[in-house]
Amino acid sequence: MAAFSELPDAVAQRLSKIDYSSHLALLAEIFEGRQETMIGEARYVIEERDPTSCEFAIAVADDWQGCGIGNALLARLEREAAASGIRRMLADTLYDNKPMRVLAVRNGYAVTINHEDARLVRLEKKLRPAWPTVHPLAA
Repeated sequence: MAAFSELPDAVAQRLSKIDYSSHLALLAEIFEGRQETMIGEARYVIEERDPTSCEFAIAVADDWQGCGIGNALLARLEREAAASGIRRMLADTLYDNKPMRVLAVRNGYAVTINHEDARLVRLEKKLRPAWPTVHPLAA
């Protein structure tokens, strides 16, 4: 939740160390001719203190907001998290970030006051365990 004119090396390194186990990132991209442009990103990082919880973040380019990209990214992120054994997803967002609050509420997240910083709200959702699908003929 900070603006940078240039991305610090330490932040770039942390964001690029995706191991698909404790840190997952999903991208939404468009292709125009030979040009590839990222228009959305969602990621989670499992909390060290509680491996059944993760902190998540979503960003969608301004011109693409309201097109369902945030919903699609969040749904996929939740499925991946549940399949990895994560049972609770958390995020903090600015209270003024109405699009994120609306997205969260529409997707079943509780929105509560962050007692550590009055500018923030906490988003939280308990995930249902992902059960492996069994083919009907295999039973």
